[in-house]
Parts: sequence; structure tokens; C-alpha cells
Amino acid sequence: MNAAELYTADLEPREVTMARRAGMLAGTVASLAVSLLGMGDTPIGPAVADLVIRVRADGREVYRSGQNDSQLADSMLETVRRELNEFTPEVFAAEWGIARS
Repeated sequence: MNAAELYTADLEPREVTMARRAGMLAGTVASLAVSLLGMGDTPIGPAVADLVIRVRADGREVYRSGQNDSQLADSMLETVRRELNEFTPEVFAAEWGIARS
């Protein structure tokens, strides 16, 4: 049995509230300032999507991680889906910090 038989993984968009919109603006300003100062190109700011792992049988969420870079989010989703197909449920749960009940 592989973990894909028990779990699913998807990217879910973040809900944009007024507070989040303010955070996104602040993150954009901070990213621009850091870039202008030549201190790197790592995005700063709130997540644009969440990587979510759910139990297939009941849809219960067992893992959520905010991703603030769409390329990184896609890469993480690809990694999770590959590991779902390669790992046993026990190994997958241990790798992703999922408590098995």
C-alpha cells in the first residue's frame, strides 16, 4: 500500500481579507526594498497558496503550509505527490510530520 491510497495533496488559494491585502502590500514594498538594496530576491510577504494534505476517506486536513512563491509551491506539490506514490503511509506521515490516528 502506498500513501496515495490514504492521502491527497493540493494547492489551495489563500483567502484575501483586508488584513491579508495590507500584508501583501507590505510584503511587496519590503521585497522591492530588499531587491533595490541588492540583498537578495527571496519573496517576502504572506502566502499566496497553501500546500494542503488531506485524508482521502474523510477530507480531514492533516498538513497545511503557506507558500509565498508560486514556483516553490508547484515544486512542493510535485514533491508531495511523488512521495505519496513512492512511500508507505507510515513513512510519508513521518516525513511530513503527520500524526497517524
